[in-house]
Amino acid sequence: LSLDEEKYYTCLTIAPLKTRARCVEKVMVEYGGNASKLVDVLRCSIVVNTEEQLIQIANSLGFLNVVRLKNRFKEPLWNGYRDALYNIEIDEMIVEVQVHFAATLSFKKESHVLYAFFRTFFAGNLDAVKTRMEILEGLGNIDASSHSSIENHFRSLLASTDIVPIKATTILSKAFGDYELEANCTSRLLELDSKNTSYMRDLGTVKRRQGKPDEASPLLEGAFESDKEQYGVEHLETLSSMHCLAANYKTQNRLLEAEKMFE
Repeated sequence: LSLDEEKYYTCLTIAPLKTRARCVEKVMVEYGGNASKLVDVLRCSIVVNTEEQLIQIANSLGFLNVVRLKNRFKEPLWNGYRDALYNIEIDEMIVEVQVHFAATLSFKKESHVLYAFFRTFFAGNLDAVKTRMEILEGLGNIDASSHSSIENHFRSLLASTDIVPIKATTILSKAFGDYELEANCTSRLLELDSKNTSYMRDLGTVKRRQGKPDEASPLLEGAFESDKEQYGVEHLETLSSMHCLAANYKTQNRLLEAEKMFE
């Protein structure tokens, strides 16, 4: 069963080692930098055609030293896909055995590109996935035929005047840690609503995170002054803008000015 041009399954498929880039991504995003939690560098897949075969495989694997079982037949992925992931200790190494049901594996072929593009975004428990799925649905219909088509979808959103999907894209970019996309989204929001101090503050903050504190300063100073005038110095919006401005001053090594912000 072909999943895409580079990936296919037989009854038993020994997969290549997980790439270094994907290992690093998974360790940092899903495991908080703890590489000891990475247990699927060495993996294989078993595909069965009937439920009886699925049960037989499960019973057979149960005789091995299974240290973790991720039963996604019980709790499927955000796209509805179901399988079972067995982590087994063999010769002091943890390996992964993926067990697939052919009928559901064929569905994975249709959703694989979208899954690969968004898998970091959908890391987490079922509640987190549900919330993020609602965000993704706010982006409209996405052509998942390739990564470039998904990227083109985002480009068209940034050229539109519809604030709702642009905000959703901003949330996605924050989850990805994609500062460039986040800056582009926030900049577009500010173009559409130039007096919105939240957008000014958010754009200034992402500029600071991009290592551009000099570009961030006028945005954060403008947001702080506007919030102070509109809400007063004790309002939450003003305090939030003040905190962001102080953080930027610190980045610029303007420590006395940063300290005065908190007096």
